[in-house]
Amino acid sequence: MDDQRTDRDQIVGDLPLILLRQFASILGWHGLCKYQHRIPAGIYDGFPTETIITYYTTTHLKFFLQINEQPPGQSRSYQACIVAERYGLRPTEWQKFEILDWRTAMVEAGRLKPTLSRSILRHSASRRRFIREHRHLIFRRFVGRRTYRKLTEYDTFPTH
Repeated sequence: MDDQRTDRDQIVGDLPLILLRQFASILGWHGLCKYQHRIPAGIYDGFPTETIITYYTTTHLKFFLQINEQPPGQSRSYQACIVAERYGLRPTEWQKFEILDWRTAMVEAGRLKPTLSRSILRHSASRRRFIREHRHLIFRRFVGRRTYRKLTEYDTFPTH
């Protein structure tokens, strides 16, 4: 009986991760992992002493979805962005959302699909369209097969 209670407690404790994995999966992202960092006293004045920061990311180092608790310490409100260094882009703007259960995870994923879907940067045609619409996110310019260079103030981009 104690083993069953432990399993149930484990599932309840991991419920935010389970719901966020469902949310990410609807957006085309897989492999969402949970990370926690404790902020030591005196490091940052914006949080109480020993605050635990929880965030979630997919596993690719240069193209991933990041989800942060907002504010830290609760498991209802979040903000998410795409980090696409692989494509020479700065992280996208943070998108706020709330997840309470499976239904809200599906609804919020549908609402945020135009801005957080993996396919908007994964496929070349949609990536070109995204870059045309979000030029302020570019920090490196593609110059050849898998080759980028950092932008200078003199770089210009074609608008077609």
